[in-house]
Amino acid sequence: RLGGISPDLQMEVHHLILLGDLNFRLQPPCETLSSKEVKHERGQAFRNHVVELIDRSAWDELLALDQLQMVRKRGALYRFREGSIQWAPTYKLVDSEKKWRKKRYADPYSETHIPSYTDRVLYCSAPGHADRLVLLSYKRIHQLQTSDHAPVQATFAIRVPRAISSPQAEL
Repeated sequence: RLGGISPDLQMEVHHLILLGDLNFRLQPPCETLSSKEVKHERGQAFRNHVVELIDRSAWDELLALDQLQMVRKRGALYRFREGSIQWAPTYKLVDSEKKWRKKRYADPYSETHIPSYTDRVLYCSAPGHADRLVLLSYKRIHQLQTSDHAPVQATFAIRVPRAISSPQAEL
């Protein structure tokens, strides 16, 4: 039963994995651009800078602009960890590679949005259990695109400390 022991869900489970479109974006340092501003010169210049960083595979420089990294530095999601990101942003892609090539875009990202790392997998473990959850891989899946997001995949190994009996075996 969750929620009965502690108001902190992280303390009620051994491992917690948070995944999905967390909607964090890339933003200029000390600045926030609305989606409408991206269409203007200031936003377009930042978008072009982001695309240049992608072209150079400058992942660390891109992540320095990541809102999730910024809020974590301020203490939010403080016990959650994330694997190393060594890939291009997962959002906002042109709907398909075929459309991208047909329209002859300079890059696979929407011209009206700033590419961002919105799709993430974060994980945390209760005290004394962190060594039992091991991230084996964290990657972007390039071969599958069904929307304007590229999916990400995390693979974990979980070490179980003792044999777990089946509830039916106890009947």
